[in-house]
Amino acid sequence: MADDSMMVEDGDGFVRRCIWEIVPESRDEIPRLEREELLLFGDGDGNVGMYTLITYAFVYPVLQPFLASESTDEAVAQRCARLIDALLASGRPSVRDMVSLRVTDELLGCPGYWKRFRPYAGPHLLAEVEERKVYYRDVDDEGV
Repeated sequence: MADDSMMVEDGDGFVRRCIWEIVPESRDEIPRLEREELLLFGDGDGNVGMYTLITYAFVYPVLQPFLASESTDEAVAQRCARLIDALLASGRPSVRDMVSLRVTDELLGCPGYWKRFRPYAGPHLLAEVEERKVYYRDVDDEGV
């Protein structure tokens, strides 16, 4: 049996921990998703995959409402940006792919979202958008 101190945290656990630590408004959603996972797959351990976590504990309940709101909650925007950059900075290809598909696509694919979020974006997200913006219409250096 492997020593727990020698085990490397998997991508799912890493994403869960980052969301839990950086975006406190998601803390109720994560256990709900874990309970749902146990109900659906009773023989499992309740671990929720990173794509489900980012989508249902971050994008839908936190990021989308911020982006769609007419008022600006600077603290929420800053936490969102911090989470996205932490995930992209991890150096984990599977986590980066997940962010690209679930977060970057959301920001660049919905009219006005990137323009609204760009002022908060950290260096890793800015680099990600620079790479990916060629696949989207109406995204330029001004964030439009």
